[in-house]
Amino acid sequence: CSPHLISTLQAADLVKQNYKTISQIRKALSENRLKSLSRNAKIGVENYEDFNEKMDRDEVRQIGTIVIETCRETFPDAEMHIMGSYRRGSMQCGDVDVLITHPDYVESTPRGALGGLVDTLMARNHVSHHLTFLEGMRNSLGGLCGKDASKHLGKRNSTARNNDDKHSKFAGGGGGSEEDSTIPSMYEHYYGSQCYMGVFI
Repeated sequence: CSPHLISTLQAADLVKQNYKTISQIRKALSENRLKSLSRNAKIGVENYEDFNEKMDRDEVRQIGTIVIETCRETFPDAEMHIMGSYRRGSMQCGDVDVLITHPDYVESTPRGALGGLVDTLMARNHVSHHLTFLEGMRNSLGGLCGKDASKHLGKRNSTARNNDDKHSKFAGGGGGSEEDSTIPSMYEHYYGSQCYMGVFI
């Protein structure tokens, strides 16, 4: 379906079951006959034509600008750039890559910061589907919330650490399980970066 959303093993299994076209797969899903497909694979089937359609540079720029301007509302000191094939000068792009950095957070990422940005974009009807899940996504976990959404967040990042900057505008929005609710989220950051993938409208 889409190389990013369906594995080689899943594709091989579909062929074994004699599903060779997107219409056949869609029909089987509508009849509840393909329960083995992963959540992301089903999103790939639903958005098959969109995923295979290239965007021109103007559309990429429009999407990137929405992300950048939304991020800047809360994080005015962040530095943001549209990357990937757009930055390399391609006239047609398959996706939009936006790099967000901040001079005060070179080696760490504040917990909940990226998830909060995604939540805002979702609330404004810019995102239709999540392909990855992050802490801070309190209101847009694919229709899930609270403990029902915790299974999508994976393991707690073992590199979370305390940060001395108690007044950071990036602090907060931690989320997570009850056991870490006693730790103020404003002190917690991840070493390294975070990445989000979703379907932009």
